[in-house]
Amino acid sequence: MMKNIDETGINVKMRQAAYAVIGGCVVGIAAISVLDVAVSMGRFIPQSDIVSDYVTAFCWALILGASIIFFPVSKKDKSGLLIVWFVKIVVTLGFMLIYENNYYGLDSYNYFSRALNDSYDSTVAGFYGTQLVDNLVWLHLRVLPHSYHMLKVSFSFVGLISVFIFYRAAIMFIQKENIRVFYILSFFPSILFWSSILGKDPLIMLGISLCAYGLVAWHRKQSHRYLIVLLSGILFASIVRMWMAPILLASLLVFILCGKYRFATKAFVFLAVAAILFFFVSKLQQVFLIESLNDIISTTNDLSRRFATGNTGLTQQTYTSLNSMAIYAPVGMFTALFRPLPGEAMNLFGVFAGIENLFILGLAIIAIKRSSFKDMKDPVIIWAIVTIIVWSVLYGFIAFNLGTTARFKAQILPILLALALYQARNRKTIPVKIKKNP
Repeated sequence: MMKNIDETGINVKMRQAAYAVIGGCVVGIAAISVLDVAVSMGRFIPQSDIVSDYVTAFCWALILGASIIFFPVSKKDKSGLLIVWFVKIVVTLGFMLIYENNYYGLDSYNYFSRALNDSYDSTVAGFYGTQLVDNLVWLHLRVLPHSYHMLKVSFSFVGLISVFIFYRAAIMFIQKENIRVFYILSFFPSILFWSSILGKDPLIMLGISLCAYGLVAWHRKQSHRYLIVLLSGILFASIVRMWMAPILLASLLVFILCGKYRFATKAFVFLAVAAILFFFVSKLQQVFLIESLNDIISTTNDLSRRFATGNTGLTQQTYTSLNSMAIYAPVGMFTALFRPLPGEAMNLFGVFAGIENLFILGLAIIAIKRSSFKDMKDPVIIWAIVTIIVWSVLYGFIAFNLGTTARFKAQILPILLALALYQARNRKTIPVKIKKNP
């Protein structure tokens, strides 16, 4: 009998060893295949050793994934983060190769090559917009290996944290744990892709998610300390793209007016936010050299001309007056939010974007039909609507390159998607209770 047990144990160990060898061979073959693909599709990447670059990035992705275990969140959220991070690794180190293989002059290549340039001086570069990303990339390459794909992984991880923070804001708003919200936001194609690139988009998403979390927490918990989180998010988003400040501050002013706060608190915060808004508007006037109404029109035409180039570009609209801008605004808003639609951009990414936008448009129509004036009593709902409207008005004037438009929309897509899903819910079978403010 002991002999049978020993033989059985030996047989089990032999089978396990055989499975390990077979699994190792499969993984090895897959790794070699992936590396071959990475090398062939990385022809435009300013890196001589793509294999080492890619292997370093993969190891870094595993280390960042392991760090999730130590996050101060619930076990369910940790599991969700690990699942989403696995998918993001596939996108960042897999699907992204197709994107990089099709475009020669990507901004991500420039960030990487400029930071490697011996003449680059981080003290001269500023801390706004492109210069901010340049400095972050330069710092990353001074602390960690010179790997392009590793940089992508780091920015992708920032995108993961951004979506998670927004998910926690949504959960705080509905006051009911639901991990499916995280999966919906994380796996929505545009959010998944644009939050995984090396560029400004994951950074802006982080700023907006902090703004949303601070706002909802301030509304729900009535604690002024969350104003710091809220304003920090706006500040961070604005130093990546300065015009995000007036967009987010304008909707915040509306939120404050609609909120049920003590008059002294409302007046103080409103005046403080208005002062910050005035500061950023003044800065924008200086940056774009705007001194009159005619300057607004000419600057808008210049920006729209800049973004009208490309294979998926629409015919540029030339604005001759503020009236012409007002007349075009509804068309621009629709374009910024819901285009390209199916058939408007006939490349791989355009086809996916068209299907996605058709879904968003249908969901938005359902949400509008199921909404009521009662919903307008909630300041958070009003804030989300105003944010989307203000964003789409401003971006609508320059939305002539459908590829760029799809990328820009990723900035506020979590807000748009969460609002549409919440308003389109079946209120008869899935009631959502919202506690009233004390």
